[in-house]
Amino acid sequence: MKTLYVSFLWHLHQPSYKDSLTNSYTLPWVRLHSTKGYYDMASILEKFPNIKATFNLTASLLSQIKDIAENNVADYHYEISKKEADSLTDEEKIYLLSNFFLCNWETMVFPYPRFKQLLQKRGKNVSINEIKKRIDEFSERDIRDLQVFYNLTWFGFKAREDEFINNLFIKGEDFTENEKQTLLKKQREIAASIILKYKNLQDKGQIEISTSPFYHPILPLLMDGKKGGFDFKDDAKAQVENAINLYSSLFGKPPKGMWPPEGGVSSDIFSMLSQSEISWIATDEEILFNTIPNLPRHSIYKMYEMENIKIFFRDKNLSNSISFVYSKNKPEKSVSDFIGHIKGIRDYVSAIPGEHIVSIILDGENPWEYYKDGGEAFLSGIYEELLNLDDVKTITFSEFANIAKESTKITNIYPGSWIDHSFRIWRGKIEKDKAWDYLKKTRDDLQRIAPDNKNAWEEIYIAEGSDWFWWYGDDFESSQDDIFDLIFRTHLKNVYKIIDKTPPSYLDEAITKPKFIKPLTFPIHSISPIIDGRITSYYEWLCAGSYDISFSGGTMHYSENRIKKIMYGYDLKTLYIAIDASNHFLENEFLVINIETRTRYKIIVSKNGKGELFEINPDLTLTKKGDLENMAFYKILELAIPFEIISVGQKEEVRFTASFERNGIIVEVWPKAGYISMLVPTPEYEAMKWSC
Repeated sequence: MKTLYVSFLWHLHQPSYKDSLTNSYTLPWVRLHSTKGYYDMASILEKFPNIKATFNLTASLLSQIKDIAENNVADYHYEISKKEADSLTDEEKIYLLSNFFLCNWETMVFPYPRFKQLLQKRGKNVSINEIKKRIDEFSERDIRDLQVFYNLTWFGFKAREDEFINNLFIKGEDFTENEKQTLLKKQREIAASIILKYKNLQDKGQIEISTSPFYHPILPLLMDGKKGGFDFKDDAKAQVENAINLYSSLFGKPPKGMWPPEGGVSSDIFSMLSQSEISWIATDEEILFNTIPNLPRHSIYKMYEMENIKIFFRDKNLSNSISFVYSKNKPEKSVSDFIGHIKGIRDYVSAIPGEHIVSIILDGENPWEYYKDGGEAFLSGIYEELLNLDDVKTITFSEFANIAKESTKITNIYPGSWIDHSFRIWRGKIEKDKAWDYLKKTRDDLQRIAPDNKNAWEEIYIAEGSDWFWWYGDDFESSQDDIFDLIFRTHLKNVYKIIDKTPPSYLDEAITKPKFIKPLTFPIHSISPIIDGRITSYYEWLCAGSYDISFSGGTMHYSENRIKKIMYGYDLKTLYIAIDASNHFLENEFLVINIETRTRYKIIVSKNGKGELFEINPDLTLTKKGDLENMAFYKILELAIPFEIISVGQKEEVRFTASFERNGIIVEVWPKAGYISMLVPTPEYEAMKWSC
């Protein structure tokens, strides 16, 4: 059997959080990810010297790591961490309590009793005003432990091999100022080692390092003036050239490959990239299927070429599974599922002429917050299994381009990104388009007033980054939307300050507006739906709570959700749940509702529409409690679950999630983190809630 090649591209990126005029960083993400994702991803490969991989290190990330290594600037989070706990002002304590729980609680807070205790003391969902009222409740010991734990929890599995770091986790509380300062020193030492670590792996030939345009702009959006967009071709060229120059200075040679930011491609970008001596790029499989309709599935495992640039198309299923799915399962199950897919692809293409490559391309830093061990067991598992797999070999993209004897030539490519083969996430809504409008106005002013001011142009390039436009609008939201908005406008204002002009007053006004539409609405009155698998009338679920998937955003996006909406309500005896979801089940696939009261339950719905209720035992085995008697799955899934069969009484909490599972693997779950929650009503509560 011929060899199937597998190529990983781990994309490591952060936008520029640096304010060049104040020489300070607004946000700490480069520093914090340095001790986790960046350090871990390189370190684990040192244990598997025969595994090849590609890392896409953006120039905006590298320049910030370089700043940390050279101790040029510090972020405000760091300054608050470093300051002695007994000398923090009330304002600084408020900032600390507001920002030092910004991580995935399930894997980075809850496993540590003291950190969890501090979160519970502050409250999981509290306003700034509530924090202001309660800061006196936090002792010096509380404040110092929080300073330490927030930084400590960002140390990944490799850093925890350090005896000092490991002992802090073991100690778990009552940290000293000396321990805190040593921790922060080690944090910077690790950050300072990262570029050299990646260079050593590159020089040994184990990894290839590719890059992206400097500040991560979506090139087609800068170059589509003919289509009513912006004609910033000179900016696009500068972003590419500046990235190549920084990479070359740090790694000793120019890069051969490039991941276009957000996988964004169009025919216009190829001649420019070809002139920059980039020899390969990669993007999403949907771009290929829209470029050449009706291709068979195995076509994504071939190499393509346009204007002398090789093109690789990522396997979306495998890439997204690592990003969004595998963290929810036991590592051995996820490893088995991944390797099973690789075996299946190997066998599938074995009789098809030519060389084949599976391109697995995804975010290389954000997923690991959701893995209980930071991804160590999963990454070790797939690397080890790949080494032992017959007729499968890991390879870098440049190596495959040299090995493959042929590539399929194309003369144009469908314009789009890795999300929905479109650019809708970055333009087309009021906030996003206003940001683009402000950018163009500022750029036009610079071009007119001081076209040769390089420092001012640098601020324009930063503002062209994709990240700012990602967070505008209602596609995604985070607790820091207002900060991203402020950073974007600060870079535009800096342009005017650098050229000695007063910034326009509109740049002082937030682009981001309060989002009144929330992803979760609460039940406001009892309901009595007809359980027939359809919305029987407008009023049937009107008073129910709802969780709409389209409003739940994050730093990662999965565009093909099979669960669209969850509705839930009650009467005095029954919990009602309706799920708008696909009723087309794949083999060995089930729609599952996990319910937690005093006991944990699992409702498993099969493709024949049958629903079975199981109790989850402490050892995670299942005991069947019976079939659901009142359930229907037609247009939607509707269930009536008596409170008595799930062991819950009045005023007690019911928590639940909905997911698709296949062969014991969770392939999609909502909400992604946490539960939908409600209290079982009392007759008195119902009497008050008389109208919806």
